Amino acid sequence: MRQAAPRIGLCNEVLGNRTFAEQCDIAARLGYDGLEVAPFTLAAEPHRLPVADRRVLRQTAADAGIAVTGLHWLLQTPAGLSITSRDRAQRERTKDFMRDLCNLCADLGGKALVHGSAANRLLEPGFENENRRVDGAHPGHDPASCRLVDGGNVPAGVLFFNFFKIFFHYDISPITF
Repeated sequence: MRQAAPRIGLCNEVLGNRTFAEQCDIAARLGYDGLEVAPFTLAAEPHRLPVADRRVLRQTAADAGIAVTGLHWLLQTPAGLSITSRDRAQRERTKDFMRDLCNLCADLGGKALVHGSAANRLLEPGFENENRRVDGAHPGHDPASCRLVDGGNVPAGVLFFNFFKIFFHYDISPITF
């Protein structure tokens, strides 16, 4: 069986304050296959981008000859998000935000969310040694976050990755773009 050639994506925030169209064009000219988007580069409240704007962004990437592969650096904005906060209301806001990002990702044509917002997943100072093993969750991870995709209203075909542990998973085909 012949293996597919690896595809390479570029994180869009490394291209600075350029427009999304410029980011797509530069990534394509440099030979990248896709662009992995940090939502905070799209808007102050990226989860509230209108569907029409999402379609324009997806088409912009396609016009440049690349795809949006997914989202990363997820909890940078809006302020006050955390998957590990001891404050249940804050965790619930974050859970709702993550559900909205799953939809944003799918609307942009992406297939994966990479949870790389390190400061927003750390345990609060003074509680670093707390064992939060509830409902089979990994210590340090909020069980509400671990159930975010499972049974939630998110698009099929979106994977969610955490560099410490993959804690959301749909049984879908491999990521392609």
